[in-house]
Amino acid sequence: KQILQSVLIPLIMTLVLCIFLILWIIRIEFQPLDQIAQHLSHKKQHLSDAATYLLELKTQNIPKEIQPFVDGLLELIHNLHQSLENEKSFSAFAAHELRSPLTAIKTHVQLSQLMLSQNKHTHDKISFNLKRAEVSIQRYEQLLEQLLLLSKTEIQPQHSSMEFSDVTHTLQQVISDLEQKYPDLSEHLNIDWGSFSTINLPQAVLAVVLKNLIENAFFTCTVYNPYSSVHGK
Repeated sequence: KQILQSVLIPLIMTLVLCIFLILWIIRIEFQPLDQIAQHLSHKKQHLSDAATYLLELKTQNIPKEIQPFVDGLLELIHNLHQSLENEKSFSAFAAHELRSPLTAIKTHVQLSQLMLSQNKHTHDKISFNLKRAEVSIQRYEQLLEQLLLLSKTEIQPQHSSMEFSDVTHTLQQVISDLEQKYPDLSEHLNIDWGSFSTINLPQAVLAVVLKNLIENAFFTCTVYNPYSSVHGK
């Protein structure tokens, strides 16, 4: 029994020591990956900042067994980031290029309407067509504004899902901004302000959603049924 104990006790102690030593070595080898994970999860940063950090990351301290995987992942992130930047640049370029022709067309339509209003023999059909053309131009202007906004907006990180916004306050700001463009907007709105509370959504995103919703509903009302109103609840 004494011989068995004298053999097993050192063997067990050696085995436990080897296990702790292996765990310590694994911890040291994978410490760079832990630092990367902590940097990406704890810091509140935009997509471009995170992509820049990963692209500038040095992989010399990464374990050789997983270094090819990390290099391939970084290359994939670089290609994805470049693709997103190209899409944003294209949206901004397209919006800026289309804005000038639309402005010129809108000017010609307004001049034509002014000339028709000064003419005693105004043609109703021409006036109606010009009015529809002006409505179409306003729709395209709205689309261009959305493209410009999209080109300036980055994908929000996951922690933004915890942000709450006041619907009433945001809606009041949106209506105030839209009234500068559509003076008779309030006449077509019927809103139940008491039914609003807070929503789990960033205020910038909520403002874009409300703006698009109100503008689309307002265009539909004014074009197809001028005497109707938009109900909000």
